[in-house]
Amino acid sequence: MSFVISPLNDTIFDAMERGRIDLLLHADDGNVPHKFARSVIFEEEFVCVVARKSTFSKRISLKQYLRAQHIGVTIFGGTQTIPENRLAAAGVKRRCPMWVSCFSNAIHAVEGTDLIATVPRRIAEYEARNPALRLLLPPKIMTGFSYLMVWHPRMNTDAAHMWLRRAIEEATRDMAN
Repeated sequence: MSFVISPLNDTIFDAMERGRIDLLLHADDGNVPHKFARSVIFEEEFVCVVARKSTFSKRISLKQYLRAQHIGVTIFGGTQTIPENRLAAAGVKRRCPMWVSCFSNAIHAVEGTDLIATVPRRIAEYEARNPALRLLLPPKIMTGFSYLMVWHPRMNTDAAHMWLRRAIEEATRDMAN
């Protein structure tokens, strides 16, 4: 068995349809086509990463969040889909003067700035061990989300694929808590 780990992009579901990708680990942002099989492997929540010197308290209000400037993470279509969708549902939009390709880059780019990075808690806790950063609770509108394992239904009964899915479920079992 070998793995190729690739960043998400707008052609990922077409590649899965064509059999070029066997399995996708992905946040449930509402963009996974219904024709694909899926399984929730754990639940996640957002945190906001800010510079240690930031004047924010332990939770950022929506008003403060909208006044601030953010580092966005380009996931699908050049946007960070879950935060953008949550804000759009409330009829508001955040200001992102900077966009980066991954959560780790967003976290590290916050240091020494007034910018906010809204990222999954597990990544933030791992990456933000830097004493120049701190984690805050996001506005209440940034509720949690499910993290999915997604595959084409033609793989449902493939023995190797079933083994891989079980292995991932077992490896992430502790993350569910």
